[in-house]
Amino acid sequence: PMMAKLRKELNEKGLPSDDEHCVIHAMFPAQLQAYYDSKKAQAAPKEPQPAAPKEAPPAPARPESVTFQPTGKYKKFGITIGGKKHEVMVEELR
Repeated sequence: PMMAKLRKELNEKGLPSDDEHCVIHAMFPAQLQAYYDSKKAQAAPKEPQPAAPKEAPPAPARPESVTFQPTGKYKKFGITIGGKKHEVMVEELR
C-alpha cells in the first residue's frame, strides 16, 4: 500500500515512479525534488542574450592627394549631449 501512495505522489509531481524512485522518495523526498528541480532549470531554455554591439568599421583613409581649404564661412549650432548644451561651429571647406 505504501508503494502505491509513493507512486501517486511521484506521478502528481511529474517525476519517474519506478520502484527505485519510490524508495528514494520515501527516504529523501526533499533531495529527490531538488535534484529534479535543478535538472529542469538546466534544461529550461534561457532567454536570449542581446547581441554585442558591432564595432563600426574604421573610417576610410583620406587619399593623400586630397587637400581641403578653409573658406572662412562657418555656421554656429547649439547641440545638447547628455543634457549638457554645447555651442559648435562648422566651417565650409573647398
